[in-house]
Amino acid sequence: MTKTVPLTLIVIFVVFVGIIFWFERRPPVKWTRKEFKGYSDNRFVALLQKYAGDDGKVDYHAWKNNPDDVAALEDFSTQLANVSPENHPEWFPDSTTRRAYWIQAYNALVVRGVLNRWPLKNLREVKRSATSFLIPGKGFFYDSPIVLGGRTTNLYDLENKILRERLQDARIHFALNCASGSCPPLRACTWSEEDLDTASRDFVNDAKNVRVENNAVWLSRIFEWYREDFTGENNSPEALIDYLLDYALEPLGASLQTARRKKWPLKFVAYDWEINARAVQPNQP
Repeated sequence: MTKTVPLTLIVIFVVFVGIIFWFERRPPVKWTRKEFKGYSDNRFVALLQKYAGDDGKVDYHAWKNNPDDVAALEDFSTQLANVSPENHPEWFPDSTTRRAYWIQAYNALVVRGVLNRWPLKNLREVKRSATSFLIPGKGFFYDSPIVLGGRTTNLYDLENKILRERLQDARIHFALNCASGSCPPLRACTWSEEDLDTASRDFVNDAKNVRVENNAVWLSRIFEWYREDFTGENNSPEALIDYLLDYALEPLGASLQTARRKKWPLKFVAYDWEINARAVQPNQP
């Protein structure tokens, strides 16, 4: 015999879902419309040269306390909002320039999001919707709208629907910086082929990200979350190690070869989501 769900429970469920959708609603994002004669990331590169260190730490404190440089990042964000390879393809004539735009857009808008909320300890703490209290990171990467070339999107879709799906280049994972301790460092470059290869080589040869010890290959979680980007259809441990060998220097290369031959397991280290901020010195205001 089929039991009938009480009307009261149905009403409570409908009200509950309605409340969630109400709080999930987002007003249209505000942005400045402006005409540009071209695209350049020179100002953003200069800002990274000033505030992003080789150690992967960013001096958000000093950046936030320099109004001119905060304004310079806002100006670059305005350029991104008005210009993209989609609405100005003539300014991005090849795959290299298009790829560079999307990488710089992601990194710049992550930094902007941090500075707008500074001080901030962890991006996963940002809450902008009811469901962001349940899904770590959703508030910052999905619920916070951004505008690129006149189109509203978010950082999650920028990474997954454009950078990953369109570009089909696993090296982007060594270029994108999510303002966290385990992310690849922000680089003051224009993301040429050489820049991407250098970033890939540096990431793979950093023992925090790839190492062989205790009869296992220890890897950054990036290789677990985006494994298919590195291995393609052959989603095997051997295929992932083969990808790493393309960038591994010695003695890491020899260690990886041994691990592959002996079929040692892959293990993934915990990801550090704390903000990649440079510590404020005692004499700083």
